[in-house]
Amino acid sequence: FFALTDHNRMYTSEMAAKLYEDIPIDLNIINGEEVHTPVSMLHIVHIGGKESVCKKYIKEPDAFQSQVSEIETTLSHIPEKYRKRVALAHWACDEIHKAGGLAIFAHPFWQPNIYNISKEFCDILFNERIFDAFEVFGAVNQKQNNLQLSLWQEQVLKGNNIPVVASS
Repeated sequence: FFALTDHNRMYTSEMAAKLYEDIPIDLNIINGEEVHTPVSMLHIVHIGGKESVCKKYIKEPDAFQSQVSEIETTLSHIPEKYRKRVALAHWACDEIHKAGGLAIFAHPFWQPNIYNISKEFCDILFNERIFDAFEVFGAVNQKQNNLQLSLWQEQVLKGNNIPVVASS
């Protein structure tokens, strides 16, 4: 299968599917988008869903903020400094699942000092068990991929055995 994912938009994957709809290929093209909610460095790849999750927080920001705040009230077990970001992740994964898609925890060590998530925050996210898979390879270079592989191996040892994917 093939899913073309782009930041905060699903229409690119829909366009790719349309381009190939009359061409006989042995490749399933499925919907996808890369979700990164406002004020969060976390990227979540959404594949297979019937509708865009990103459109919801772009076109309905008040409803989005209200729903995230409601989720946040249920996360008293999360340290205060991470609570809002974990609520954002829960919201995104819930919406992805409602759309019929899979939520992939994507490249936490993608670009150091630009798009990078702390190890502590990664551990919290894995413990929440909200993702369907982890993108073990898909960072900018081998160092970041090795860090992601190491993170995943640590999580497996902790009992957070989650399927892995790779992307390019």
